[in-house]
Amino acid sequence: MRSHKLRPLITALACAVGALAACSPTAATSTPIASPTSIPATEEATQALAQPEHVLGALQWSETSFPSGPAKVLDGWANGLRASDYCETGPYRWLDSEHLMLFPVVGQTQVNEVDFSNWTHPIVVSVDGSPSWALSLPQEFCSLPTWSAALERVIEADEASVQLRTLAGDVTATHPGSLPLSLSPSGLRLLAGTTWLDLETGQTATLSDAWGAAGFFKIAWSADELRLFGCCFHYADVGSGDAWEQESYNELTVVGRGSWPGEEVAARALWVSGDEQAVIDTLAIQFMLPTSVVTALPVFLPAENSIIDLRTVLPDDLPDLCPNRLAPQATALWVSCPEQNAGGITPAQDAYLISLPSLQVTILSTQPQLLAWSADGRYALYRQNSDVATSLWILDTTTIINTQLPAPVLDDVAWHPERPLALLFTPGRQDLLVVDAASSLRRNLTAELPVRAAIWQPQASGLVLLAQDGSLWWLADALDPDSLPEQLTPSLPNVHSIRWSPDGRWLAFVSEGALYLIEPATQGEQP
Repeated sequence: MRSHKLRPLITALACAVGALAACSPTAATSTPIASPTSIPATEEATQALAQPEHVLGALQWSETSFPSGPAKVLDGWANGLRASDYCETGPYRWLDSEHLMLFPVVGQTQVNEVDFSNWTHPIVVSVDGSPSWALSLPQEFCSLPTWSAALERVIEADEASVQLRTLAGDVTATHPGSLPLSLSPSGLRLLAGTTWLDLETGQTATLSDAWGAAGFFKIAWSADELRLFGCCFHYADVGSGDAWEQESYNELTVVGRGSWPGEEVAARALWVSGDEQAVIDTLAIQFMLPTSVVTALPVFLPAENSIIDLRTVLPDDLPDLCPNRLAPQATALWVSCPEQNAGGITPAQDAYLISLPSLQVTILSTQPQLLAWSADGRYALYRQNSDVATSLWILDTTTIINTQLPAPVLDDVAWHPERPLALLFTPGRQDLLVVDAASSLRRNLTAELPVRAAIWQPQASGLVLLAQDGSLWWLADALDPDSLPEQLTPSLPNVHSIRWSPDGRWLAFVSEGALYLIEPATQGEQP
């Protein structure tokens, strides 16, 4: 282990976030852009490389007519956008409700015999058709510019500095730092490579070089955003200057396959309520004890540099390998330990819900299988598999109240991002069940065509359904029996990355490399 003190806070900056007069606005495309330093591996990739003005010149807004009315279309870039599953953001992300950041592909680098990484040159576009602009540098893998809603600034970085830009592309502040960027929950602090930044005051602190690899995991920010913890393993307290880094944690080792270019499988760290304990959502890795094949279930105490192994609160006779799934807000851990032998895997008869940080254990029986957490982690949708029948349940992890659902066989589920609403798909994906987990209100719904995906409207109970033929349908109120699906679009090829604007007005999606914008709420009630 290497312990050290952080360097003193530095307050001198070229200009503050709000001091526009102190900075000379810089046009977003005025600086010459160099091609990526990595050489593309194929002729097609070489031809795909382009300066940002070429991308901007190719992308053009137009309008088309759909069953729901007019739609905006942004198209023209022959090399298309990143794939839907490439990193966390895929082909684009919403900034505010009038601006998007697109990730057009401008090149590829061959990583090994079968894997390629994509280069993208991020572009900011406006819904109203205002001039688009390109950020300064093309980027590879998942290291991308970010967006602070609190400051209303696009944040980008190169090897030596961080720049804040308005939605028009003008530079308003420059800070020390580099990629990768990790923005705090408030949007007011930033980890830029090895530099911690307070974007309001201009304070900075330099962390150890190990934090430069933060892009390979998602760090946990404490409530005051002064303490950071991440896999595998780092801790820093900017306020006190205490910090440490180590490859193993009190003999705890990390095993797993790692990640491939573009995959979003980086381990995510979260503080547990109170910010004294932290956990890591393991995803593609496991924590093991080096002297055995037993999986550990660690809760970390970074300030004390120690751990609590949650196996100590579980029965002693559990099998060695215990897969687990962390609730989205680190409120609980679902643990199930199947038996593994020469004859195969025998499902676990019991599962254990460990509440955090109390460590209270709730035992669930009859071969329970977790299907999905609600977005806030309060509700767990799970299945029981007895010798007689299969049943479906929703567990309120706060009250420990179990509610049985009438659909025993489930193909998929789509939880609302903000409300305790879930859409359940049965096999065949035409018979749907809408459930309000808080009130137990339900609605059965039969779609005209099998439904591939469902996307809830934020701050409302509207729902968009993607049908098997590539058409989109709008349900203004998923729980209202009088609200029926209305067709938004005709059948379109390869529809993916369907996302609402933050205010729930616009719906964006990609089809064959083109970005579409429609207003489903005009078909029903406004949110």
